[in-house]
Amino acid sequence: ALVARTRPEAAPALRRLVETFAADQRHRDVYWGDGVAALGHAALALARLDPDAAPTLRRYGALIDGEHEWFYTKEVLPAFFKTHGWTDGAITLGIHEMLYNGGVAFETMSTIWSQWGMGKAVEAAMTPEAFAARIAAELATDPYADHTMDEFRSRFRNRSAWVKACLAALPKAAPRPKA
Repeated sequence: ALVARTRPEAAPALRRLVETFAADQRHRDVYWGDGVAALGHAALALARLDPDAAPTLRRYGALIDGEHEWFYTKEVLPAFFKTHGWTDGAITLGIHEMLYNGGVAFETMSTIWSQWGMGKAVEAAMTPEAFAARIAAELATDPYADHTMDEFRSRFRNRSAWVKACLAALPKAAPRPKA
């Protein structure tokens, strides 16, 4: 928090540091302390400083072990969304986190969708069809594509339930005039 308050010019250096850390799979199980990855506090400062940090945070979040590292989902993500709002990049990050990291990290998918305000932001920013297209695009980049069929079935059931719940929460699209 001190860096974010007193040294905003540190954002580019923090971004390079977090990117370098996230690029090396050997860092997956390197911890600063209980439940905090080695660069958890650097990621938090970056989240507070840089409104364009979503892609970097996504790569960082994909590296860490969400079952053991709670700091990213409990501190880093909320700080980013609260500080910078639900920009287009933030919505993309939110979709990714709910699809790939949400099952373990969040008590329920409603943490991001309802409590953090993503649902209202999506409703204001796009149609249900556009949101469904964004989800489909994210699923096409599935980082778990090489996992076993049992893992796929489990993730697919979780994703399907989440997508159905989110789409049901959005207002129905206005009927289209017949051509």
